[in-house]
Amino acid sequence: MNITRPYSLVLATTLALLLATLPGCGMVGVMAENYKRTSTHSVDAEYTGLAGHSFAVVVQVGQSIEGQYPGLRDVLLGKITEQLAANAGASGVVPATRVAKYLYNHPGWSARPMTDLAKDLGGVDRIVWVEIYEFRLNDIGNQYEWDGLAGGTFAVLEMDSVLPEARAFERRVQVKFPDKKGFGPNDYSASIVQTALLKRFVDRATWLCYKHDEPYYPDY
Repeated sequence: MNITRPYSLVLATTLALLLATLPGCGMVGVMAENYKRTSTHSVDAEYTGLAGHSFAVVVQVGQSIEGQYPGLRDVLLGKITEQLAANAGASGVVPATRVAKYLYNHPGWSARPMTDLAKDLGGVDRIVWVEIYEFRLNDIGNQYEWDGLAGGTFAVLEMDSVLPEARAFERRVQVKFPDKKGFGPNDYSASIVQTALLKRFVDRATWLCYKHDEPYYPDY
């Protein structure tokens, strides 16, 4: 009878168990996990086509949403333009105030070709198109608990491409706030919830266009 193999297997298993229980080995895993919970890591852009090109941001918000949250379009327009201008490496940008003025003075702008819109805004190379299809602070009929949600589409149209009216890049963006159930007006004001939703949406949308740092375990 060959008894060498069973004893070898027992010895190997015992050594593996001992190594797993050594203080140093367990601490490495704990330290790595703690590091991730308090640190960030670099995330590459999904779309880099704004670098070296001029752009204008255009935001479309449904009438019912704009009626409930007046000024939402202008706030998003300003913040998205500012963040992309500062980080995406573009060669030029149309100021948000100029775009907002144009949109107000041309109520039928959304029905026009994007190439015409780009020319009217100074002949930009890129149109960053943001469409908000959902924005709420709570569920209908439940004013006692916050359940904020902002959802929309982030797209880029390239005016120098073969198909300038087609979306060269497009992603859906959706964020929530608060992160947990059970919070109401006694915990956060409506303005805090709205501001948090706007920041999260702007971050998630613009991060698509430039390299940035994110927490290992992001809240949004």
